[in-house]
Amino acid sequence: MNPKFNGIVWTGSCLLDLRAPDPLKIELRDIARGLSRAYRFGGQTRDDLPPYSVAWHSLFCETVADQMGLPVRARLQILLHDAPEFVLGDMQTPIKVLDPIYQGFEADLWRAVAARFHVPEDHHPALAEIDALAAEVERLHLIPPGAWSPAPQVPAEWADMGGKWIAFSQSRSPEAVLSAALFHARATALLNACDTTENGGTTCKNQTA
Repeated sequence: MNPKFNGIVWTGSCLLDLRAPDPLKIELRDIARGLSRAYRFGGQTRDDLPPYSVAWHSLFCETVADQMGLPVRARLQILLHDAPEFVLGDMQTPIKVLDPIYQGFEADLWRAVAARFHVPEDHHPALAEIDALAAEVERLHLIPPGAWSPAPQVPAEWADMGGKWIAFSQSRSPEAVLSAALFHARATALLNACDTTENGGTTCKNQTA
C-alpha cells in the first residue's frame, strides 16, 4: 500500500489512517514526541526566544486545571486536548476555523484518542476557559508587544506564573526532549491516578506506552 496522498500518516510507531483512526494505533510516546515538535503560533514567536511547543501549552493547561481543583480524569483530558496535533500539526486557529476538512480529521482523531485513554469525548466545561487563558498568557509573553490587538488580558497572578513557566520551558536544551519527557510522565501519572479516582471506584485503563 502506498501511503502517499491517501490519508495514511506515520505516527512515529506505525501508519495511521486519518479517515478511520484506530485507537489501538495511538501511543502516548508518539503524542508526547509529536506535540514537543509542534509549535504554537506556527512557530512565529519572538525572535529572541526559542519556539514554544504544544507540549508546553498542554502541560500549562493541565497545571491550571490542577490549580482549579478539577478531578483527575478531567485533568487527563485537558492535558490531551490537543493530542490530534501530534500528527496534524498545530494549525493556527484563525486558519483552522476556515477549514472544515481539517476540523473533521481533528474531531475523528480526538475521538480515537479519547477512546484510547478512556476520557470523555465531550470536553470538560472548564477547558475553553483554561485554553483561552493559556493562549492569552502565551500572547503576552511570546508575541512582540503591540503586535496583536486587542492586547492580551491576563490576571496578574497568571501573567506572573505564565512568565515563569515560559522562562523555564525556554531555559532547557534540547527543549523538545524535555517537554516530551515531561508530557509523557505527567500523562502516565494521571493515567495511574485514575485507578483511584474521585468516585472511589471508577477506573481508567492504564496505557503508558
